[in-house]
Amino acid sequence: MRNLFFTVVVIVTVVACTANGRRDSLYIPSKISDIEIEENIFLEEWVDSVKYVPLETNDSCLIEDITQACYVKGRWVIFDYMSQAIYLFNQDGSFIRKVGNRGRGAEEYLRASNIMVDNTTGDIVVYSSGRVLYYTNDGNFKKSVTLNRVSEYPIRNIGLIDDGHFICYTYDYSDESAGVEGSGIWELDADGNFIRSYCVQNPTYPVLMNLTSPYITTVGDEN
Repeated sequence: MRNLFFTVVVIVTVVACTANGRRDSLYIPSKISDIEIEENIFLEEWVDSVKYVPLETNDSCLIEDITQACYVKGRWVIFDYMSQAIYLFNQDGSFIRKVGNRGRGAEEYLRASNIMVDNTTGDIVVYSSGRVLYYTNDGNFKKSVTLNRVSEYPIRNIGLIDDGHFICYTYDYSDESAGVEGSGIWELDADGNFIRSYCVQNPTYPVLMNLTSPYITTVGDEN
């Protein structure tokens, strides 16, 4: 079964584009290392159904804003950036528990900025202030890993890929001292060590301080 949240988002996108008279397709680079090669991906090749899942609301689960929603191993993981809370729901939307807590402890996140899921283990992975914290599919703390800093600039977005490695992104703060690994897109291993750079954001821009809503995520099929 396909990732339902992804399906719903895509369908909404189709409706919006059609209403404006645009073609119902996505226009994306086919290779991250060669952005000159582009192709159209038609939504009907990926979307076959839509299902709406109402999320339970109670005193322990008051969502201010859904920043990210991930589906893994029959569970919904909802990240509310505004309230800095991560919620775990069953497939039918019934509330299970909160995942982790905000704080300075070894098992806590200081300020979460991204959540990811491991489709193999079902783990919930939270990126916070240079660390990734792993929680089980039941929401219990598992471990934390400190990511080695490639440059003085923080990671602006991060995604977990199939081999447990991380794809990271940051924009260039108009400072060449960071070197080629200090901006653009690069890869870290599961222990947080730098492996390679894929796409350097170059040249530097003296005025533009960031890019609008950069976002890295992975979408996989659920069995």
